[in-house]
Amino acid sequence: MAWRRFETFLGGIVLPDDKRATRGRAIAAAPVPRRLRVPLDVCGLGDATAEVGADTVVRAGERIGIAGGRLPVFSPVDGIVWGLATAELAGEPPGTTLCQAVEIVPSANQSLAAAEKAAAPAAEVAAMEDPDTILEQIAAAGLVTCSRPVMPLADWVEAARTANADTIIANGLENEPCLTADHRMLIEHGASVVDGLLLAARAIGASRAALAVDVHSSGRYRRAAERAEELGVEALALERKYPAGHPVMLTRIITRRTVRPGGKPLEVRVGVLDIATCLAISRCITTGEPMTRRVVTVAGRGASMPGNYLLPLGTPAGDALAIERVDPAAGALVWCGGPMTGARLEGDRMVIGPASSAVLVLPASGEQPPSVCIRCGWCTDQCPVRLNVAELNDLYELGQVSRAARYDVQACIGCGVCSYVCPASIPLAARMTRLKMAAKALGPTAPRRRAHRD
Repeated sequence: MAWRRFETFLGGIVLPDDKRATRGRAIAAAPVPRRLRVPLDVCGLGDATAEVGADTVVRAGERIGIAGGRLPVFSPVDGIVWGLATAELAGEPPGTTLCQAVEIVPSANQSLAAAEKAAAPAAEVAAMEDPDTILEQIAAAGLVTCSRPVMPLADWVEAARTANADTIIANGLENEPCLTADHRMLIEHGASVVDGLLLAARAIGASRAALAVDVHSSGRYRRAAERAEELGVEALALERKYPAGHPVMLTRIITRRTVRPGGKPLEVRVGVLDIATCLAISRCITTGEPMTRRVVTVAGRGASMPGNYLLPLGTPAGDALAIERVDPAAGALVWCGGPMTGARLEGDRMVIGPASSAVLVLPASGEQPPSVCIRCGWCTDQCPVRLNVAELNDLYELGQVSRAARYDVQACIGCGVCSYVCPASIPLAARMTRLKMAAKALGPTAPRRRAHRD
């Protein structure tokens, strides 16, 4: 099956690839951590309750807690419960995801290798048509979305149904440097990813399902392309341009529907899921596997053996680095997620969560301190949502939040392109984020001025 080439968009940039170290490495099972801190509330639902106590023997896949009275949590390993602890999800803003966790000491001599089962035939997957049955199994397995913001997948399905979503897109672009977890999942489990996409489409009642990937890698995804053709899923190849993989941009490119400033694709009847979530759906429906682990890229110039690893949820982020025997150089940054949108790892309570796509060792920034804006206009020229970033930066410096709201600062998608291209090293992305938060706190504003440029 040939991948259909799709158009690009105005603005954005082509980032350095920097994936050579891990792109060709198959997904490997991680060594069993010495201790896990399995978070009970990855979605911030509140009212998280542990259903096991100290010295309880647990088995992999056994239910150990519940969040919000409806999202079950399962043990990723065989082991003994040490007690309750606190954990913070790596890759999220510090302090925003602090939650209760069950601390488990894994049993010795167990392997975390994926117990791969044969993929269900295409005809069998296509026959799974009852949306409510699919939704019930997703809810029972405690599936959540594996990209930020993390939310119960059952809630996402209900929201998509309420929105009458007619299109669902699996986002396989992964166009930030260093990240290759999605790439490896598409190569090794492409058929299952497409199965999960189709099942999600059935669950929400979407008539159109599409798998979007990087055109430069599409030739490697033969299994995914063949399965897509069997199941009637569109296979789309997009140009390598950042941030094409952002849900708002992906929606505009593929459907030509524009999401309102600060809105979500579901508001224009489009659902966007990441590759890890699609794979989790397939495994849940066809094998009964709950949400207990995810594939994480471990890479960076400080990694002696970079690769992609299947890590249990709750793995301490420091242990993820120990897989590679990393000894970061003085001043190096330990980072979770992509270099453009991730966050620095700080503290010893951070653990791998559903949206922790990578643990990277990045060189210390060599940028100069911010200087005065030189009015080059590069930030405005390259903004993918066509905001006048230079003018918004002026409003930030003047403290004019209400005017910034009228200039659609809420449309900023936080991609970081403006900061990346700024020759004056002004932290524009961070300023836009602060402006967005301040504008949101103001509530409704006066009618907007046209913020998007032709």
